Amino acid sequence: METHESKKSSSSKDPMSGCPINFKKIDESELLADARSPRFLLACKRLRIDPLELRSRSFDSFKDKNISIQKQQVRYAMHERSRFQKLRSINECRFSLTSNGANRTSPIDTVSIRLARTLSNSWIGSELSKTGPIVQKGKSEVYMTALKPLKEIAAQAANFSRQGLESSEEKITHKQDCRKDYLKKQAVEFARRKERTEKLRALQSEQEQAIKTREEERSIRRDAYFGSWKAELGQKKTLLNHRSMSVQSRLARLAQEKEEEAQKLQESLSRRQTAITLQQELFRPSTCPKRDGAAAYNSLSVSMAGTADETAKWRRERTAQRAAEHSKQLVSEFKKQQQEFERKLNERKQAKDIAKVRKAKEVMLREKIVSIRKRAKEIMQERTEGTLEHLQRADQKLADLKIRTKRTLDVKNEMERLRYEQALEKIERQKAIQQCEAVALEKVHDQMDRDKEERDRILQNLLRERHMISTHVRLQKERIQEEILNIHQKKTWHRAQQLVVELKPNYREDTCGSSALKLNASG
Repeated sequence: METHESKKSSSSKDPMSGCPINFKKIDESELLADARSPRFLLACKRLRIDPLELRSRSFDSFKDKNISIQKQQVRYAMHERSRFQKLRSINECRFSLTSNGANRTSPIDTVSIRLARTLSNSWIGSELSKTGPIVQKGKSEVYMTALKPLKEIAAQAANFSRQGLESSEEKITHKQDCRKDYLKKQAVEFARRKERTEKLRALQSEQEQAIKTREEERSIRRDAYFGSWKAELGQKKTLLNHRSMSVQSRLARLAQEKEEEAQKLQESLSRRQTAITLQQELFRPSTCPKRDGAAAYNSLSVSMAGTADETAKWRRERTAQRAAEHSKQLVSEFKKQQQEFERKLNERKQAKDIAKVRKAKEVMLREKIVSIRKRAKEIMQERTEGTLEHLQRADQKLADLKIRTKRTLDVKNEMERLRYEQALEKIERQKAIQQCEAVALEKVHDQMDRDKEERDRILQNLLRERHMISTHVRLQKERIQEEILNIHQKKTWHRAQQLVVELKPNYREDTCGSSALKLNASG
């Protein structure tokens, strides 16, 4: 608990607690170790940084009247960050300088001096000293280029005319042979083309004839097929007519047979009905004197029995049997009526029970609906209360968010403003550094231009001399070519041998011990 309270007190005492940007304290023990050294001051001068800007400021010095603690923290953090960057760049520049203090000569001046000293090297003299060997090499090149054609002229002078004549005759014969071969090839090609065209025409006529025959055969087959199709269609129609007539006749016959069978059945039924009625009238009891059947039965029974006693006995048995049957029928009908009454009574009881159950269910359903509506009202009330509370919390959060966003926007605007000011300061410092470097560079460029002009003058002289040597060699080669052409035109073959002798150089050893090809003074 004590540690927690101590942490709270330390965080409350720290002015940079809760800073909106990352902030690290600067360790000035290493950065300001050599602040009074000449290299440190020279680095400040070169980077255009005022040493007074590197002093640390207190947190309360950034306090203003209408400013929040976050803005004050941002200002302090940005000031410390820019100071740290300046110190780091000064130390990097200081370490890049020479180790024996501040030097009055800048690296640009040393470069210009080094470039100026390179002009006094002896490579131009050595190039100038190579002029003599180049002249000797040119003379020997002229001799070697003229030697081979001159020797060929001297060697081929004897048989030149004969070879010329033979070559001209061979050319003429070759041209004639080529002309003949060309004409033969043209004739063969023309014959081949003519034969090809005749073959194509014959093939085309055959194809046309085959197409015509195929069309004719196709039309004949089509007509034959159409005729056979018509005949088959007529046969099918007649067959269908016969079949329909036979079916109709069969149906009529079947209907007639059914009518006959029905009539026969009706007659048999009528006969049976008459027989049954007659039998019923015969076997009906004699207690019904009004009916004729009873009289017929009595007469029949008298005739069959022959005696009155037997008839009476038979009648008693018959009546007893009929009475028993009638009583049984009455009992069965009473039982059926009783069962029907009990069934209806049970149905009424069941209907009453069902109505009671239905009524109880309706009552329960009404109570359930009432309870559901009551619960729904309570739920809606709870939800409305919850939504109102949620809206209140949301309004409170929105107000807090607006305050936080306003603070963050103020902090961001302040940070952007400070960054913009630091960037402008850095740009001005870079411009000053570039202007100083441009002045020094202009001096160096002027010196380099002067050195370049001197070097170009020397090089132009050297190039002019080399050009003169190459021109002399080229003119000698052209003169030799003209001489060789004159020899070919005038056929002065002895002049070739004279030129070989004239152009032959003299060789001697150098005084230094090295052999060199030099031209004779007379040459």
